[in-house]
Amino acid sequence: MRTLVTVAVLVLAQAACGSSGGGASPSGPSGDAGDAGDDGAVTLNPQGDPPSCANPGVASDNPLPLGNVAGVLDATGTQFVISGGDLAVPVCGPPPTHQFTADTYVLDVGCATWAKVPGAGPSARGRQATALDPTTNRAVFFGGRYSTGGETYTTYADVWTFDFASGAWSQVQTSGKGPSGRANSAAVVDAAGNRLVVFAGNTSTDGNTFVPVNDTWAMDLSSGAWTQIAMTGPQPAAREFHGMAIDPVGRVAYVFAGGDANAFVGPFLHDVWALDLASETWKELTTTGTGPGGRIEGALVFDGVAQKLVAFAGHDDGTIGNENDLFTLDVTASPAKWAKLPHGDTPGSPATGQCTFPPNFTNVDKASPERRSAFAYGPRIDGRGFAVFAGDSDCGLLADSWWWSDGSGVWTNTQPVPIGQSCLRIETSCKGLCG
Repeated sequence: MRTLVTVAVLVLAQAACGSSGGGASPSGPSGDAGDAGDDGAVTLNPQGDPPSCANPGVASDNPLPLGNVAGVLDATGTQFVISGGDLAVPVCGPPPTHQFTADTYVLDVGCATWAKVPGAGPSARGRQATALDPTTNRAVFFGGRYSTGGETYTTYADVWTFDFASGAWSQVQTSGKGPSGRANSAAVVDAAGNRLVVFAGNTSTDGNTFVPVNDTWAMDLSSGAWTQIAMTGPQPAAREFHGMAIDPVGRVAYVFAGGDANAFVGPFLHDVWALDLASETWKELTTTGTGPGGRIEGALVFDGVAQKLVAFAGHDDGTIGNENDLFTLDVTASPAKWAKLPHGDTPGSPATGQCTFPPNFTNVDKASPERRSAFAYGPRIDGRGFAVFAGDSDCGLLADSWWWSDGSGVWTNTQPVPIGQSCLRIETSCKGLCG
C-alpha cells in the first residue's frame, strides 16, 4: 500500500460511504484515494495518482461527445459527475444548431466506467459554474445558458446540488438579491465560511455579443441567502471563460485569465487575482517566469500540497489556438513565479488556408490529452490531481477522460475514445490535421 496523507482540514460530515445513483464506487480497495479513517477524515494518495478500481467488470454507459460541459469530482476523488453540455459545437464553417443536453453521468474514475443517472436535475444547458462542497460531499452547479437553436439564449442564475452518496439532484431555494442570469462564470466553495462564491461571467442573451461583468457573490450553503461581497478596493476587470481555484486552508480564491467583450477573437486576459475570503478583498498578483499567454476556457486548480496553481489547456490567442499545455504558479514566491511543465503539443507547420491544416500542424505529445477547450474538469479536494472529460478540439467534440497526477507529473488516459482526436494522435498516415 502506498503511503497516505490525511486531508485533515476538509473532513466530511457525510463521508460518502455508499455508491452514487450512477453505481460508482466511493473508495478504492487499496486506499489509493478516498479511504475514510475511524475519525472520518479522508486519506488521499500524496502523489495525486488516480484511484484503483473497486468495481471491475461493470459495463460503461458512455456519454456522447460534449462541449461546454461542467463537472465536479467528489471528496474521495473516485466519482466524477458531469451535467449538461452542448452536442453541436462548431469547428470550422457556419455554426451548427445548438443541441443542449440535461443528462447527468457519473464516472467511476478508478474503473473508467460511466453510469447515467436517472431522475430530474438542472434543465438542458451549458457553460455552468461548478464547485465541490467538501463538507457535505455535494457538487454545486450555478447558472449557464440554453438556446433552442438560434442565437438568442436564456441565461440562468439558479443553483443545484448533486449528492454523491444518494445520486440525487436538489435545487437550492435561494433568497435575497443575487447574481443576474449568466454563463461562463466561475465558482468555488469556501468551506470555512459555508458558502458558494461566484465571480464574473457573461450576462448577454445575444449569442453574437459578450457582456461580461466583474461582480462577486456569496451564497450561504445552509440558507441559500445571496450576498454581494468584495465590493470595495481593487477589482479584477470584467471577464468570462476564466479559471477559478481555491486554497481552502488559506481561504484565498484565485482567478486567472478569461476573455472580455472581445472574447470571440481576443486578445485574451492573462492576469492573476487573489480574493482574500476572510477580508473579502481582491489583490492582483505580480508574476514572473514563463507563464501562459492570454486564454479562455481552460482549467485552474490549486495544489494545496505544493502550494501552487496549475493551469491546463484552453484556447489561447497564439499560433495554435486550442492548447494542452501545463503551467504552474508558485504563489508562495514574491513575485509569484510561473513555470512551464514539459507536456503538451508544440507548433508545427502552419495552416495553408482558412480551416486548412496540415497533419503536422502541431508536434503531437501523445502522452498528453488532445488539445482542447470548454471541457469538464474536477480537482481533488487537495488539488493534487484532477479529472478531465471531453470538450472542444480542432477536429470536433471529444468524449475521452484523463487524470493528471501533480505529484507524479504524469497523465493517465482513464478512458481512451478516438472521437474528435487529431489524425496523427491516432494514425500514422494522414492527409490533414483531422484525417
